[in-house]
Amino acid sequence: MTELTESVIKQASELTRQLLASDRIKHGIPPIFAEDYMPLVGVKNIVKVDLGDLSALLLPGKDGYSIKLNINHHPLRQNFSCAHEIAHLLLDKALYESMPHTAEFRSAKELDNKLKERLCERVAAELLMPESLFSGYLEQCGVSVNSIQRLAHIFYTSIPATARRIAELSQEPCIALYWKLVKRPRWKQMKPCLIWSSDSQYDIPKFISVSPNSSIFQAFQADSIMKKFESFSLGNIGRPFYIESEGFGQKPQRYIISLVFPQRKRT
Repeated sequence: MTELTESVIKQASELTRQLLASDRIKHGIPPIFAEDYMPLVGVKNIVKVDLGDLSALLLPGKDGYSIKLNINHHPLRQNFSCAHEIAHLLLDKALYESMPHTAEFRSAKELDNKLKERLCERVAAELLMPESLFSGYLEQCGVSVNSIQRLAHIFYTSIPATARRIAELSQEPCIALYWKLVKRPRWKQMKPCLIWSSDSQYDIPKFISVSPNSSIFQAFQADSIMKKFESFSLGNIGRPFYIESEGFGQKPQRYIISLVFPQRKRT
């Protein structure tokens, strides 16, 4: 998958370079909107309609592609969904036009949907938060939970997507975690449960929970950012590890974003 991923990300980076060099983005200042890429990838129009449970659809036509976005979704989500569909175009190009005779690319044509969607999420992040641009803002803001909301506002992206991007581009090893309160039959009360992580190294499982004494649990109850060394089980990360957590939204939609710095030591 490495060769395929690098090929698609390279395509996305080239598109962002072209876009930033054009007059569609004033002075190279974010935010970048997915629709700005339309003339570069052969998308002729974007239509907002009621798609039910779907976020977006990519439809081929005689003169190019059309993208349908769910009119009921927040504009932030619509922007990312549009970038996600453009990412599918780039993935198809990589699969069917770039290096078609290599074994990796032939086998990649049978990728399961989860792998495709994960790759397209990475590409969408590159389109809306290009490394060449995002890294500079990240350096100014600092790699911390404190920076997520500010960077999300600058790039017009969601809090979770921005947190993932911070973890991806951080010079210090960093993992983004997304928690929600969940009630399971054996539990007496709702507990924070890990829904996803940006981990690709430490084998962090989904759906782990934490005790009421953890900073994650406390972040659900408080408006302040929690920063401390924790010792609960988190994949193969050595304990104790440094973690920062902040709550976003109100119940029942409230969620927690954590940034874990697995190599940071106590001073």
